[in-house]
Amino acid sequence: MRVLVAPAEFSFRAGNYHVTYNLVKRVGARFCVLTSKIDESARKNLKNQEIHELNTSLLLYPIKIWMHGRKFVEKCDVIHHMSPFAVGKDFNLLALTADKPFVIGPVEIPHRFFEDEFEFLRIPTFARLLRDSRLRQKFSIKTLERCDVAVVVNNQTKKFLSDFVRKKDVVVIPFGVDTRTFRYSPPSRALSILTVGHHIKRKGFEYIIEAMTRIVKEFKEAVLHIAGLGPRTPYLKKLVEELNLTKNVVFHGRISDSELLKLYRQCRVFCHPSLSEAFSPVRLEAMASGKPVVATNAASGSEEMIHHGKTGLLVPPANSEALAEATLKLLSDYDLACRMGKRAREVVEEKYDWNIVAEKYYSVYLKLVS
Repeated sequence: MRVLVAPAEFSFRAGNYHVTYNLVKRVGARFCVLTSKIDESARKNLKNQEIHELNTSLLLYPIKIWMHGRKFVEKCDVIHHMSPFAVGKDFNLLALTADKPFVIGPVEIPHRFFEDEFEFLRIPTFARLLRDSRLRQKFSIKTLERCDVAVVVNNQTKKFLSDFVRKKDVVVIPFGVDTRTFRYSPPSRALSILTVGHHIKRKGFEYIIEAMTRIVKEFKEAVLHIAGLGPRTPYLKKLVEELNLTKNVVFHGRISDSELLKLYRQCRVFCHPSLSEAFSPVRLEAMASGKPVVATNAASGSEEMIHHGKTGLLVPPANSEALAEATLKLLSDYDLACRMGKRAREVVEEKYDWNIVAEKYYSVYLKLVS
């Protein structure tokens, strides 16, 4: 079986978050991948697969995919439009002009964008015009209507997509996590809380910092570890100083993969206070590491990933009191934290392991070809 991935993620790298890389690595098929940029580690790890670097911009990406993809269409059995609906990947001219089985996905419900995130992306004016154009929207809808199978990451997205794709053509397959990299370890007995992410408004880090004012009243030795950097880092550090929490909050900055794994091992609770998320792979990393998760219900499919009271605790977004109460519950009861962390790992092994996810994609391909 030959699968043409056109387009893949704009930058093709080895890593836990990159869907194309993890599927190409695990699915038992021959792949031809079209992408704009290729990291050498990905090329080296997938040297038996055919990967083409287009060296193009986001705006020209759909055109370049069509121009180069035509050379490979006849040799492939399936076309897969990977991770759609980002800027430059929201429609597929190749699929609209080629008569081959067409898979689109994984599809997520888009998260909300705040002002600082738009500034970080540095989307120029002409890109915004393209993003809002009726022609682009028309091609996007036609791409959805053209697909033989739409893969979505959760049931909430499936309902969202039912306006464009027949329900029988929508398959739920979540993102995965590498369970060999993120290994199980029981929650730490130390009163250590971990949160991870880019420091932007959408991630809601100020709410867990504010929650620490109540947490340290009950546990003076409690420490919040914050991994990551971003435009709001200075604001967050200033907030810590204003709340007299400098002894209870540690900023680790941008860290290596090995340092992140160490932080997961050493924490009692993982907290994710985001105001909006499409899927949130970091929650899976924490669950795979055997840690109970305190998270907002602002992420798409939160209730499907985190079973409230069993693998973690869900709270409303932008609510420091709710974050503090949920976190204190797990700091106060080590056995409860252990039970939730163990069950979280079991859920990941049952549903979110990349090998299981890859088998489900292979079944989709096989059904289309047969």
